[in-house]
Amino acid sequence: MKRTIAALSIALIAASIALSYDHISFPLSKVVETPITKAAIANAPKWDDSRENPPVSARSAIRIATKERDRIDALLNYDRKVWSWKLKAVSLKPFETGGWYWLVQFEQFGPDIAGMVPFLHIPVLMDGEPAVDKVRDGTSADFMSGP
Repeated sequence: MKRTIAALSIALIAASIALSYDHISFPLSKVVETPITKAAIANAPKWDDSRENPPVSARSAIRIATKERDRIDALLNYDRKVWSWKLKAVSLKPFETGGWYWLVQFEQFGPDIAGMVPFLHIPVLMDGEPAVDKVRDGTSADFMSGP
């Protein structure tokens, strides 16, 4: 019994340490999961308080996220003559352990649709890497719950 409780406690602690933020996007019929781990933040360059700007500039984060958006876009099945991506926002986000990351947000525009506008949020770490883990087919449960 003590071993079971100890194992469960270790598993819960490991889970809470491993994942802190999970941005989920819904571009058309896909789901894009972008977990940001404490390890990824810890391994990325730090934004020194004496520096005016972070290690990755806003412009670089947009370029990196746009390239990742295009990679994900190639996995989607839709009419590119009708739909187009537009940059919605770029935000610098603090991480609970002291690190920072960029969150680049895109929306997809096209024919009038009912419900949620397709969107894609791409975190960019301070090492210049997009934090995209998985692109999968969405289920009706995914689209009912929303972001």
